Amino acid sequence: MGGKVVSIKEPQPYRNKEAERVREELISIMEEQGYSIVALAAHFDIARSTLQMFVSGTYSAPADLARKLKPALREARERIEARAEGAAATGELFATVALQMCHHALEFCYKEGELGVVAGPAGVGKTSAIRAYVNGRDDILLLEADATWGKFGAIKTLAEMVGLDPDRHSRVVLNSIVESLVLKPRFLIVDEADLISHPGLEVLRTIHDRCGGVVGLVLIGLPRLYQNMTRGRSGRANFAQLYSRVGIFAELPMPTLKEVRAFVRSKYPKATDDAIQALAAEGRELGMRRVAKLLKGAAEVAEMNDTDLNAEVVQVAATRTMMIA
Repeated sequence: MGGKVVSIKEPQPYRNKEAERVREELISIMEEQGYSIVALAAHFDIARSTLQMFVSGTYSAPADLARKLKPALREARERIEARAEGAAATGELFATVALQMCHHALEFCYKEGELGVVAGPAGVGKTSAIRAYVNGRDDILLLEADATWGKFGAIKTLAEMVGLDPDRHSRVVLNSIVESLVLKPRFLIVDEADLISHPGLEVLRTIHDRCGGVVGLVLIGLPRLYQNMTRGRSGRANFAQLYSRVGIFAELPMPTLKEVRAFVRSKYPKATDDAIQALAAEGRELGMRRVAKLLKGAAEVAEMNDTDLNAEVVQVAATRTMMIA
């Protein structure tokens, strides 16, 4: 009778190594960002009970769920790192076509009081473009959404930004927000809007509608933002009423070879052509953020080995700066 008693509530590791790595990354992100199982389950479009079992190590098919969660967690980690580093640290303010398209959409909505949508892959420079546009201006409110935003996330955040009490009844707070924005118009930009549920997007649309064209609103996020606004996260709903309000839509492209060459030459004029080709190949997959990070790493490797900044050192640097695979 002296056997060891093991609590069934204690998280148990999975035998499948990949599933265990994904589980550990999920737990790490939850702890770092303060996300709840409820919020993440809604964000990933997974049943709360399923995600809870996966986290606790009791899910019956962990490898299958891990394959679904892996890209979403990689994306979440990239967002966290990008926010922590800041736009200036990544060198992404180089004048790419993507940045120009983003600024055009922002300026159009600012001047015309329109609702706009800007979508683009991770690393293309969306957040950097926003920060460059907002820098030093007090007539713009920049909201950064996260996976916990539901119907009331935008209301509470906006209330705090305009100096209102966010803890009153939601309808009262919404009316006060509209009144405040009409009396003192400010341009609204919502970054990472693809994280917002449809009820949250509808709240933002309602605020924009009720401001009567005196307040512009731009939603910025990953390409799935378009689906979220038209078909919902499940892809099965019909939200045409929301998307019909959009006055301008900009889909940002990944950097071209020409843009990568100009960027690299501006930083390291002696970089070889094969190094630029290697960096451009990375940029086509992971954006200018990846190019900027990899270029810094390659320059360090070249300096340490007293050699040219060429494709070989780019390859060496890539093994040291790989994003979550």
